[in-house]
Amino acid sequence: MNSVFPDWQKYAVHQRRPQSSCIPTGDKMILRAVGAGGVDFPSFQNDLDLNQSLKPSGQPRNNFVSMAAKIRKKCPCLDFRRVGFASGKGADKLAFVEKRLASR
Repeated sequence: MNSVFPDWQKYAVHQRRPQSSCIPTGDKMILRAVGAGGVDFPSFQNDLDLNQSLKPSGQPRNNFVSMAAKIRKKCPCLDFRRVGFASGKGADKLAFVEKRLASR
């Protein structure tokens, strides 16, 4: 089976803070893969991780909506959108992601 995300390894990103930065890490990988301009990749995770100073008892602030807003504020030319899928619709989600990746 051919991958719809060829050469993904060259875009992979080290997650700096495993407890908090999975969404900024994934967003950074996507932006690298599409060749987004105007992004400070070395500081991306530090600049956008809303949970980096979160206390253990604190409420997490990183989510797809908060990250999209933070990215848009920092780089207005970038527009991340959240698409929701009902529980049990994993196949639909996978098909959507693969279609988006295939269309670049």
